[in-house]
Amino acid sequence: MKHFILDKINLLLIFSSFLLTMTSLNAQKKLPFKKTDDSVVSIHRDKLIDTYEKAVKINLSEDNNNEEEFYKKNAVYLFQIGGGCFHPKHKEISVELNVDLVNITWKEPKKACPETGKYSPFFGKIIISKKDFPNYKKMKFKYYWK
Repeated sequence: MKHFILDKINLLLIFSSFLLTMTSLNAQKKLPFKKTDDSVVSIHRDKLIDTYEKAVKINLSEDNNNEEEFYKKNAVYLFQIGGGCFHPKHKEISVELNVDLVNITWKEPKKACPETGKYSPFFGKIIISKKDFPNYKKMKFKYYWK
């Protein structure tokens, strides 16, 4: 009887470990992003920049050693979200990775448009670690406005 119970406990532990692993693999991971120059993003939006040379060529980066080191370890995805009646604020935007799909979400305010007219969009860059995400070139990006 003792062996039967131990076998059931071991089976339960293995199954629990499997579920925990699958849950953590499917969990969304937040990706860092920051505001960047609107003139660069408006021309090159929805582009993945993964080398220092590309960044300098499109005027996203200046010619210096710190930037060169940054692009050895990271890639950036240029995005634009919002506009129209409201200017998106950093805190209203979330960038989450789910397997190889990056969801860019803006929680647009649920109120009437202000009388002042149209506002500009948020221009940003998502920072993707090449070490943490070696298949970063296969990532797909999708926008959501809620």
